[in-house]
Amino acid sequence: MEEFLHWVETSPFYGKNALAKATEYTLNRANGLKLFLNDGRIEMDNNPAENAIRPNVIGRKIGSLV
Repeated sequence: MEEFLHWVETSPFYGKNALAKATEYTLNRANGLKLFLNDGRIEMDNNPAENAIRPNVIGRKIGSLV
């Protein structure tokens, strides 16, 4: 993983092309990815948490949030 992240950090991908966007996305989430890989208790996504709160959110009017 460290070798991959080093490669991404030193890659020559700049601008608004797809590889540059992928590079930026990867680097912005590198700490979370490392944490996920090192701690088996961490979920890959937060769908269970979102599904748990969904019944409380569905039907809420936007105006009541303002």
